[in-house]
Amino acid sequence: MPLVAALIGAGGVAHHHARAYQLDDRVGEIWVVDTRWGVHEQFAQQYPKVSHTTTDYEDAVNADVVSFVDICLPHYLHHPVALMALRAGKHVVLEKPIAMTIEEATQMLEEAGRAERCLFVSMNQLAYPSHITVQQLLQEGVIGQTISCSGKRVWKRVGAHDGRHELEG
Repeated sequence: MPLVAALIGAGGVAHHHARAYQLDDRVGEIWVVDTRWGVHEQFAQQYPKVSHTTTDYEDAVNADVVSFVDICLPHYLHHPVALMALRAGKHVVLEKPIAMTIEEATQMLEEAGRAERCLFVSMNQLAYPSHITVQQLLQEGVIGQTISCSGKRVWKRVGAHDGRHELEG
């Protein structure tokens, strides 16, 4: 039986997830939730698997047909929405960071254990070639012990990566 994904939030990252679900035969339907009026309908027009739209995430979290919840919200909302979804018996997918504090993350992990549900946190940058190279150099001792690290972005990102995503998910 195909899975039904509930995308909670229709901001920048949700489009990446929706495109992946479009290509995945295991996902038969997508529900889209966004509190911004009209955004969920616009989102739905772009992805044929979207079968239901709403402005109320509790509807999606509590719907019997929904197999899992994919949280595409600002980071500070990961914790409350994930807890609600886990308590409703749903598996949860979200991107890093898992939560805003260690205490929130611990509570989410404990709830996933109690509910016997998966809490999948995508660490989507772990496979970047530059990150893999740095990890290898550290493991080989070429760089030495890391005490502190900082970086500078030398390219211009699109708007969704320059602050808007904190509000849109």
